[in-house]
Amino acid sequence: MQSLSSMELEQLASELSRAAEPIIGPGRVLENFGEQKVLVDATSKFLIRDDAGHPELFVLCSAVGGPEIVARGVQRAREVAEALGDDLGRAVLLPVGEGDVNRRTFAIFQYCTPLFGSGPRWWIQRAIVRPRLVRWMLDSSQRTALAIPDDELEGGVYEPLEEMQVDDGHSPELRELADEALHAARAGDWQPIHVFMHDDLWVGNVLIDQRSAGGHGFGQFVIIDWAGARVRGYPLYDFLRLSTSFGLTGGPFFRALDQYCVELGYTRKQGRYAFANAAAELGQRLEHWPRKSYLATIDRCYRKLMNGR
Repeated sequence: MQSLSSMELEQLASELSRAAEPIIGPGRVLENFGEQKVLVDATSKFLIRDDAGHPELFVLCSAVGGPEIVARGVQRAREVAEALGDDLGRAVLLPVGEGDVNRRTFAIFQYCTPLFGSGPRWWIQRAIVRPRLVRWMLDSSQRTALAIPDDELEGGVYEPLEEMQVDDGHSPELRELADEALHAARAGDWQPIHVFMHDDLWVGNVLIDQRSAGGHGFGQFVIIDWAGARVRGYPLYDFLRLSTSFGLTGGPFFRALDQYCVELGYTRKQGRYAFANAAAELGQRLEHWPRKSYLATIDRCYRKLMNGR
């Protein structure tokens, strides 16, 4: 991966500043935010500071190779927020403005801070945020749960599971689970359902809205990066990614897992079937996600599901 040159970044920042002027005002400086990568769907990120030098706004701009990726993320975030309602939907970070520059879409967000990531403050923050996130995930899944219609079972359940059965990139154990799930669905022993699905729900996509934090870093969480999200997704995958990323293990993990399954009307075994379905369907729409990375992620989630670690 090659970083964008300083000249390319300066030019893009200047173009964005002009295009976003009706939203951010004249003469605002866009500061490079982190390392910019040259990938097909990589976004460019910029920071706008207030007069006191504090981060105020965050600008996300699509790559040339994926000019609609930011607009797609915004649209899907709005769809999920609407489906979740005002109470649960407030966790979806929506932009304060958006537009396009040289056929690349961009969006402007209120700046929110990443989680601490390490040290004592991370342990405290995780202890506060994690149960709230898990509860939000359970409530959001339950609110958006919908039985998959019979005419969608072939493409959304049967075909993906059939492909997973013969995909030797997956472990024999997961392929066997896919076989069990397929037979259970066809026999009517497990009812596949749709729920909202973020598709990349890990600690890096959870931020703290400082407007609610009171300066201590433990305010309302918000979730970003909705480009892969769907209102009609599949259960368990997001829950497993979230649990792994936030270090939910052992007994607390299995208690949360069982509660998640019960609230969706599943036994733990049926929850495993739902995960196989989610993983199999996800494998059919990888887009720019490398298959090797997908397989490793699914394997980690499967092992989390089975042993809680």
